[in-house]
Amino acid sequence: MSFSRAYHLFQNADFLRVWLTGAICNTVRWLEFLAIGLFVFHMTKSAFDVSLIAGLRLIPLLLFGNLTGAIADRINRAYLLAASLLFLIIIFTTLAALVIFDALQLLHIGIGAFLSGIILSGEHSVRRALLGEISGIEHLAAANGLDRSTDNITLIAGPLLGGIVFHTIGLLGTCIVICSMLIIATLLIVRVPSHPRTNDTTRVSVFSDIQKGLRFALRRPVILRVLLTTVIFNFCVWPLWALMPVVADTRLGLDTSWTGILMSITGVGSLAGALCVASFVRPQHYQDIFFYGSTLFLLSILLFSLSDNLWLSLIHI
Repeated sequence: MSFSRAYHLFQNADFLRVWLTGAICNTVRWLEFLAIGLFVFHMTKSAFDVSLIAGLRLIPLLLFGNLTGAIADRINRAYLLAASLLFLIIIFTTLAALVIFDALQLLHIGIGAFLSGIILSGEHSVRRALLGEISGIEHLAAANGLDRSTDNITLIAGPLLGGIVFHTIGLLGTCIVICSMLIIATLLIVRVPSHPRTNDTTRVSVFSDIQKGLRFALRRPVILRVLLTTVIFNFCVWPLWALMPVVADTRLGLDTSWTGILMSITGVGSLAGALCVASFVRPQHYQDIFFYGSTLFLLSILLFSLSDNLWLSLIHI
């Protein structure tokens, strides 16, 4: 992705609004993922409870991700995204009210995690489709590259902000910060026009679209290998992020601010790796880099799990 193409995209006000909305939503995603994990561990001192809440948060990605993406092709994407953000605001406002009245329990957190997981399961696909719709075919690759780079930056900013905010003002303040950020994102996205596809999509069911996508992937070995590698990678990396508060507290003796720093280091590595690939790797080597890079990261997770030293942990992760 060249700077000239990125500059051209940012000249489009609608693209800028959607891009900023995505940056805010991804920052909120990591902020609340860490903050909720920290709160649950401080409340229960149970690694199982932390894993349970994280699981409830992630299960909707598996169950509803493809479904929400297919639905988004049939309705106004900007309105769908705005409605999703409003629902998230309601969820975190409710959690904040429960904290105020000292009535928040693990059950409430689990319900909130599952509902927010449902909303966020479709946010990524809906927003990226909207970016493609606005940028057009000519600038689609640049738009996707810019969005991916932003994902890595938010993986740095989200945990870093989450650790500091939770350490400073607790869960109540964290919920207020999240709601404030989501309100800004909602105000941005409601100003973006969007038009769903109209070419015969009404004659095809949502599940038929999903089946066609799966058949397409299964018939192409390259896509199938990428999907399998992605599944294995995510199966290993999400537990790392989910249990970061537990590891940071029990093995490394870190407070919540340092826990956020520790988690954000994965974003620093991801961003550095993405920049190196974009600058030095030729397209014909992308598959090899993807496979060996994923394998190296899994090995790093193993070394991280064996470390009880902060600086070695920072290097391994």
